[in-house]
Formats: sequence, structure tokens, C-alpha cells
Amino acid sequence: MRAFNYLFTSSIILISCVFLFACTTTGEQKSDSVTGRSQGNTENTTSSLNIYTSSNELNTSRNSAVVTDSITYTATPDASILLAQLPEQKEVIYFDNMNYELSVKNQQLLDPIALRLKLHPDSYLIVIGHSDDADSKEENLVLSFERAFSVAIYISSVFGIEEERIQIIALGDDELISNGNSEQERRLNRRVEVISPKAIVRTLNTKD
Repeated sequence: MRAFNYLFTSSIILISCVFLFACTTTGEQKSDSVTGRSQGNTENTTSSLNIYTSSNELNTSRNSAVVTDSITYTATPDASILLAQLPEQKEVIYFDNMNYELSVKNQQLLDPIALRLKLHPDSYLIVIGHSDDADSKEENLVLSFERAFSVAIYISSVFGIEEERIQIIALGDDELISNGNSEQERRLNRRVEVISPKAIVRTLNTKD
């Protein structure tokens, strides 16, 4: 009886060992299979991600993305360029006898035209100097030029208008308005015509 019990117990132990060995082998095979699939999925996922090896690289990438977005959005201004037609603007200023210096009153008369040139870079100016016939042709021509030149210099220097946008013409006493001999009549001839011609200019129209 004791021999039978011993054989039975030994058989149970042997069967248990075989079962445990089989389970262990199967578990290792399953583990290797899962690990292989996991590695394969990791490789596929890695290929579609940006890998950052440090916080500095991550912050740098974020900053770069922000800059890129900023450039994209600010590259298109919320305004459109339109063409507009400016009417002719003209002003006439007068000078004392044998004088070409601008008075304060004359400067104030020139300011609106100068501002127009400042606001519209496509516009330009024609300055025509005149004199009376009190002196010789040559002297009158020089005086008319000096008067026109003083106007051009004032507008260019005070308002920053490019000199190439200002055309100076000196006519001397060739275009007299009055042939009278009184001071008032002669003063009409000592003049400078300042003309900003009609022009097509570019303007900005801000969208609502």
C-alpha cells in the first residue's frame, strides 16, 4: 500500500513539472511575439513623429512654429492699393521789388501744396518765376529764377520733397500781367506760380 501511494505521488509531481515547463515555454514564445510586434509598431510610430532629445530643442521648434505662423499671417496686409485722380492745385505768391525772399505769409500759402506732395509721392510740382520789366532782360530773368528757386528750396527742405519732383521755370518779364506803372500793378508781375498738376496717384484703402 505504501508503495502504491509513493508511485501515485511521484506521478503527480512529474506531471506537474511537465505542465509547468510547457507553460513556461509557451509564455516565453508569446512574450517574444508581443515584443516583436511592439518593436515593429514603435518603429512605424517613430517614423511619423518628431523626436526631441531635449527641452531646448522642443522649445526651439515651438518658437520656430510660432515665427512661421506669424510670417504667414502678417504677409498679407489688410489693405488694397487704389488709383485716385488729384485735381490741379495752384497758388500764386507775390514779392516786393527786387526781392526773392519768402515772407511768412508766402510760406503759409505754400504749405498746403507741399503737404499734398508729401502725402502723394506720385505727384509733382511746377514752379514758374516772373518779374516786372523794371530792369534788363537778363537781370529780370535771373530775379525770376531766384524767386522760383526760393520756393523750391523751401518745399524741398522743410517738407522733405525730392528735388527731382520739382520743376523750375524762369520766364523773366516775358509774361506780364499788367503794363501799368503803379506799385500795385507792377507787383502783380513780381510773382511765382506754384502748380501741382492733375495726376493719377496711388492710395491705400483699408478694408473694414
